[in-house]
Amino acid sequence: MQCERCGAGPSGAELFDYCGLCGQTLCPYCMAAGCCGQTPAVSGRTEDLDPDDEDRER
Repeated sequence: MQCERCGAGPSGAELFDYCGLCGQTLCPYCMAAGCCGQTPAVSGRTEDLDPDDEDRER
């Protein structure tokens, strides 16, 4: 897997996140820089793991 914005590949066991709004796979640097007008980018992993949002439409 590599960052869809800058092309960086993961180093070691680093896991990339993805923008929770557009789904673009981003490295930690690009997540911090922001995506879709949000700085930092909205984490897709955080959205997936949110236990308080059980009734959200998918």
